[in-house]
Amino acid sequence: MARYAPYDPSPRPWPSLSAATRRAGPDDAAGIAAIEAERRDVDPAALVDRIRAALVRGRDKVWVALHQDAIVGYARLIFLEAGIVARRGEARGVVTGYHLMGLGVAERVWRRGVGRALTQVRLDWAAGAGAERVHYTCNAENAASLA
Repeated sequence: MARYAPYDPSPRPWPSLSAATRRAGPDDAAGIAAIEAERRDVDPAALVDRIRAALVRGRDKVWVALHQDAIVGYARLIFLEAGIVARRGEARGVVTGYHLMGLGVAERVWRRGVGRALTQVRLDWAAGAGAERVHYTCNAENAASLA
């Protein structure tokens, strides 16, 4: 089961992290795998090849956040067409358009603005691609995102 940052509405006692964002490439697979492995409590080596292959395919738009040259977060943006998803039998409420997906932040930098920066870069990219709205769903156990 994935771990999520706990919901905490109180002001952060530390400053936001200065993190740059950029589009991810295949060479970022190990850094993304390390964050995903931390969230899911699995061996990152088991994830690297699958993540690298997805980055090479390039279907999803993926960004990474970097702090001191280390990947501290990643996030995906995908475009779904409801008709195609329905033909695969996976339609359950899917609407055509861009969808925010798969945001992960290294636990050591939770609540430091990394997730917010990754969300903003995806929203900006989608707007630049002509999207008038972007869709989002999250796991019911992710209290911080639900708040």
